Amino acid sequence: AATGDLSTGLVAVIFSTMVVLNALGGAVFLGAPLRPAVLLGGFIGLLGMAGLFLPEFETLSLGDSRLRAVGICFMGTLCASAGNMIAATNLRKGLPVLTCNSWGMIYGCGTLYAAALLLGKPIVLDTTPVYLASLVYLAFFATVLAFWAYISLIGRIGADRAAYTTLIFPVVALVISMLLEDYRWTGLGVLGLGLVLAGNWLAMRGVDKGELRDAAQGLARELEQAHGLRARWDGDCVRMKGAGVDGKLTLSDHDVLVSVELGLMASPFKGVLRNEVQRFLDQYVS
Repeated sequence: AATGDLSTGLVAVIFSTMVVLNALGGAVFLGAPLRPAVLLGGFIGLLGMAGLFLPEFETLSLGDSRLRAVGICFMGTLCASAGNMIAATNLRKGLPVLTCNSWGMIYGCGTLYAAALLLGKPIVLDTTPVYLASLVYLAFFATVLAFWAYISLIGRIGADRAAYTTLIFPVVALVISMLLEDYRWTGLGVLGLGLVLAGNWLAMRGVDKGELRDAAQGLARELEQAHGLRARWDGDCVRMKGAGVDGKLTLSDHDVLVSVELGLMASPFKGVLRNEVQRFLDQYVS
């Protein structure tokens, strides 16, 4: 509904707010740390986006129908961020990405068809070659492959940093606009692009040793509460012991070494412990 009133670039800018939404949602619903570098990088990137598409923002007014479209677009972004939180939860449970994506697409298609029927909208398939080719591209490349890659990325680096890819969307839209819509560069536009790249570097850089230690302490507390393990720090090494469990996590400037030995009584919990440790490594070390 929103894309009929808004340009591709402006829609991409609004969708980019998912960087902040994912960071906040991860902190509230997933217990993920609210990393200042990611928030600052996202804020800088959004400023850059505003600079790139400032002329379009300047044309909006309170009486403009496009303002309603902006609200609809933001609600869509909020729904997409909620989907990211669900995907991250499923990954923590060890559910397969492709299986979850398949069910999600089935539910989504069913909801859209039901809405079309309730609203009395006709369901028509355009059989022209151009439409069918675009449908195949959107269904397979832009949906099946793209969402498989993106959800996998959430599992590896966390929903907050994965969402930073949305700040690249407006840049792609900008290139298309240059080729097809006669977009002209300005000094503000060049500055905006520089801010996007700077924010990207800031958000994607690795965590320092202090942040890594704080995260390891959080992991140790989670394991203590959930599995009754006792954690004890010795320099840059934390040892975790419990009934049939003897684990050690050692931090260095560039590596995290993990070793866990399980006794016979603790072997049924192997998958649970491995998922907890793997989540820590994927989110803070990748």
